[in-house]
Amino acid sequence: MSKMLEGFHRIKQEVEHVIVEGAGGFLTPINANQDLSNFAQLVRLPIILTVGIRLGCLNHTLLTVEAIEKRGLKLAGWVANCISPEMPYREENINTLRQRISAPLLGVIEPLPSYLQKSSNAPYSLKALQFVAKIINLPSKELT
Repeated sequence: MSKMLEGFHRIKQEVEHVIVEGAGGFLTPINANQDLSNFAQLVRLPIILTVGIRLGCLNHTLLTVEAIEKRGLKLAGWVANCISPEMPYREENINTLRQRISAPLLGVIEPLPSYLQKSSNAPYSLKALQFVAKIINLPSKELT
């Protein structure tokens, strides 16, 4: 945790804006006693939740939103990441989340075209990130 905080504060001194990406989920352990939610509480940044639209996403997302709110953190918005083109009831799932999450839906990411998909557990290409960035509508006002 101390290395993560040190890195965050060092970067924060050098740039105007800092975006921190989670890895694995809000409650993913980072050591024997702490998880990513503890880091989020320490840095106090607004959270944008990415929801993988698939079987189980309603329960998983609503539990995560509850955990974020319980810790007094701000959920600035959420993004629906439509991982699978074959997802049954995709729109129904997205609409259910819209009704139950008070934060705005910032965008719906369609499954990536085949030429942008990655073949392994590697980072996405810059072209894939640019494709997604065109879809997401970040709020125009300050998130903090």
